[in-house]
Amino acid sequence: MADELLSRLFLTALPGFRLDRVLVEDAIVVTASSVHQESPCPLCGTFSSRVHSQYGRHLADLPSGGRAVMLNLTVRRFVCAQPQCSRRIFCERFAYGPSPYARRTERACRLVQHLSVILGGNAGAQLALKLPLPVSASTVLRSALALTVTPAPVPEVIGVDDFALRRCQVYGTVIVDLAQGKPIELLPDRSAETLAAWLKQQPQIKIISRDRSMEYEKGVRMGAPNAQQVLDRWHVIKNFREALERQLGRDRQTILAVCQARVPVPQCPAPRARNFGMRRASWPAWSSSTKSGRCRSPATANEPSPGG
Repeated sequence: MADELLSRLFLTALPGFRLDRVLVEDAIVVTASSVHQESPCPLCGTFSSRVHSQYGRHLADLPSGGRAVMLNLTVRRFVCAQPQCSRRIFCERFAYGPSPYARRTERACRLVQHLSVILGGNAGAQLALKLPLPVSASTVLRSALALTVTPAPVPEVIGVDDFALRRCQVYGTVIVDLAQGKPIELLPDRSAETLAAWLKQQPQIKIISRDRSMEYEKGVRMGAPNAQQVLDRWHVIKNFREALERQLGRDRQTILAVCQARVPVPQCPAPRARNFGMRRASWPAWSSSTKSGRCRSPATANEPSPGG
């Protein structure tokens, strides 16, 4: 029962291997042996069951319980059963198992590839060391280069606009998939020739949304003459607003005159004049009452002072 559970834990990704031993120390060392009866020749494809010898392979697996896991696999060499084949002896091949010359299992390789894409070389190697799945920064970068990137099909409806590589100095062109709202290509400039060269490589494009740039209009006409050009809503509203502001600015006086003729402006009452003469006339009397250095209110002006 214990061996079955350990086999499911460590040998799930390696069908055709028998668990021999599990040693737990600083790392977990799993020893297993191949139980395949025959193997195909990698050159001629003929299956052979004649065993020539055995040898060991060592693969790093995903860590378990905070410990690194090492798989020590005993595999075999076979003698090719085809006399005319130039390869007389070949190593055992696995349809579902370790690939030739691999130093890690498939699931461990996928983890290293994720680290390489997200973190890069040095940071990915430092995190892998903490897992623990020790690899070098060069190995992390090589795993990223081994990834196969499937190019996404270019949609039939795209949007073309410019973006600033360096504001007010260097501009490029971004091409967006309008169905998914994701950028699919960046062009180094916003010239008509560059856009036309890219569009000529994408004959399936039917609708192109753009702004009112004359360069983009020329590039679309050169690269995709059969595509329908559409002005996007944002630029249409923006251009309409700017044109309306310019027109209203030129006719501002005429508009004000028409509005005043149709809607009379209410006359505001004249501001009430202030009697500054009376205030000046009372100033000498007030100043003479304060010569003693104290300001006395009118109610107490006639009262004698305490020392009088």
